[in-house]
Amino acid sequence: MSRVIGVQKIEEEVTLGGKPFRRKKIFNFMIQYLCPIFAAIILISSVANALGWIAM
Repeated sequence: MSRVIGVQKIEEEVTLGGKPFRRKKIFNFMIQYLCPIFAAIILISSVANALGWIAM
């Protein structure tokens, strides 16, 4: 999402009401690094489960 829309657009959307975006650095880190890692882990575990390599 951040690669298509951009983090700046998301920041503009959050600050529309005039309120500060206090956790901008944490949000950027999570969106850019943690979310793709967890999405990959979920995808890999789902494929492994479908192939019978692991059982959930």
